[in-house]
Amino acid sequence: MNILNPRFLNDQIQVDPYLTFNGNCEEAFNWYKQIFQTEFNSLVRYKEMPEGPAMSEAEQDRIIYISMPISDYVYLTGADATEGMPVEVGKNVVLTLTLSDEGQMKQIFHDLAEAGEILMPIQQTFWADLYGMVTDQFGICWRINYKLAHYI
Repeated sequence: MNILNPRFLNDQIQVDPYLTFNGNCEEAFNWYKQIFQTEFNSLVRYKEMPEGPAMSEAEQDRIIYISMPISDYVYLTGADATEGMPVEVGKNVVLTLTLSDEGQMKQIFHDLAEAGEILMPIQQTFWADLYGMVTDQFGICWRINYKLAHYI
């Protein structure tokens, strides 16, 4: 099986915490970098997005994606919310699943969506072949990727 992300071991599901901030993502991740004694492996700003949304110059400098390893198997990931859609503290932690099997990805997404709410249907994105977002019946938000691209 061709896997773009080398963190997979034996086709396991990769689970990473995803943190969302209201403009201070870079500050928070610089602090976490010191705590975990690690380095960023990815940092992408809104202005670097292909076909990015219209936004102020200051907002374009916000982070759309950042990640860093905090163990051999877990990456701390995150982003800044846009000014028009701020995140509520307490609802700013999401679990991100990355799978190497498309069928398994779709099945897990649909199972989590049962009695929950689909926030973004499964679709192709510039960072993954397929991606979807769902809140399960217990209020937990999940972001699910299939085959990550070069941004991750």
